[in-house]
Amino acid sequence: MEQSTGNRIRGYRKIIGKVTDILLIALIMAIILSFVAGIRPYIVLSGSMEPMIPTGSLIWINTRDTAVKEGDIAAYRTGDILVTHRIVGITEDGRYITKGDNNETADASPVPSENIAGTYVMHVPAMGYAISAVRSILPIDRIRLK
Repeated sequence: MEQSTGNRIRGYRKIIGKVTDILLIALIMAIILSFVAGIRPYIVLSGSMEPMIPTGSLIWINTRDTAVKEGDIAAYRTGDILVTHRIVGITEDGRYITKGDNNETADASPVPSENIAGTYVMHVPAMGYAISAVRSILPIDRIRLK
């Protein structure tokens, strides 16, 4: 009886090991494919887009999609900072009016189209906190949501 229990435990360990290997390979492939597709991860540093995108989330931005419209969540450069806010309007000269969902008012300066870095794809809450701990070994930038 004890031997069959031991064999069963070893069998479970082998299965768990194989599943873990498959998941790790799938994760590595997903990361590689996302970079090839122009999708980049960033860590959210502030709560301006809460509750939609919580502080500490890992967010993915499609850097190949810069054609934004009203209602889209877009990442844009302001100086050396990348900000992710919702497009709430477009000026007559084609600049974008942006606003964090958690902010009372729109951002002070409309964003020129050449500053749009991409559009929001998805996020994983709290994953940015975990990634921050190992940031030195992964290709992840930080993103600041004003």
